[in-house]
Amino acid sequence: MKKTLIIIFSLILLFFFSLEISLRSYLSIKHIKNPHINYWGKTWYRFDHLKFYKFDENLISVPTEASYKNVDIPRWKKNSNITINKNGFRENKNLITEYKNNKKILVTGGSFVFGRQVSDNETWPSCLERKAKLKVNNGSSPGYSPGQSLRNALIESNKEKYDYFIWSIFFDDFRRDVNNKFIIKKNDKLYFNKFKEIDKTKSQINKKKIYHYLKEFSFVAYFFDLKIMNKFNKTQKQIKFESVLGDSTNYTKEEQIKFLINEFLKIQIDKKYILLQYSDQSENSKKSTRDMYNKISKKYYKSLIDISLKNNIQILDTKTIFMNMSEKDKRLVWFDHHTAYGNLKVCDFIAEKLNF
Repeated sequence: MKKTLIIIFSLILLFFFSLEISLRSYLSIKHIKNPHINYWGKTWYRFDHLKFYKFDENLISVPTEASYKNVDIPRWKKNSNITINKNGFRENKNLITEYKNNKKILVTGGSFVFGRQVSDNETWPSCLERKAKLKVNNGSSPGYSPGQSLRNALIESNKEKYDYFIWSIFFDDFRRDVNNKFIIKKNDKLYFNKFKEIDKTKSQINKKKIYHYLKEFSFVAYFFDLKIMNKFNKTQKQIKFESVLGDSTNYTKEEQIKFLINEFLKIQIDKKYILLQYSDQSENSKKSTRDMYNKISKKYYKSLIDISLKNNIQILDTKTIFMNMSEKDKRLVWFDHHTAYGNLKVCDFIAEKLNF
């Protein structure tokens, strides 16, 4: 009986191992033209998450001082460093001892500005600091909506003097202002909301178990959990905050954009620009995904351009960077977010347009 159980267990292990090798081989062949993906290491699941945020009544959350070296995060560049200084800005890690004319640049936005998936010195704000020889404060945060990043600029521009401001917009992020009720409508006017933190719920996962190791090291387990188990998992995402001023989001996209542009104009920085950034336009991503994001971009693009031009706001549209790129070059620009190479292209584009 014992011998039989050993044989059965060995056969199960052999089957699982063979399935794992087959799946990794299939995925490698399927995505062979994608220069960024490697299916022969860990999967895209990690039990431990980096924590560098704290609650904020005006912005929902803000980055807090932290330093992580050689991070092990799925789909990030290997051995990346993430450093947040005491003021909540991501560090640029440039060895510049003297800045030109003591002028400063403030940049805000979401994950594309923060430099998700790259190291401190590979973000486009870091590159811009090196190229312009001007101090750049990266006041962005992954997950920020256009409203959050703009409100952050309003707050930061009251703390110190800046000579330039670049507000980065990723069109799909407009929905976050609505979904999080960050912008609300009250008495026929739009406002930035305020928030309060609600009771923190302890995570149901408090100890790393065998299944978590399997998901981290096995694509079979990872995809099984992602594609099948998640359909049966009814656990709701825990909301850590709630709105204070109201919850009506019954406004149009034109009203939303007009409100944000009016707030943009209030910022007391002489030279202000809007930077448009885009999701993966290469064949690294599925056509259906590209079509979805492009449809969302078109939904907001015309209104944003028209309202900005009426207010003499200069738009920096990064679409011109990749419009004439070969497919091979496009594949190097994105990996979910911009790669280090993609950020370099954005940096060069901004530096050329603004001629620091």
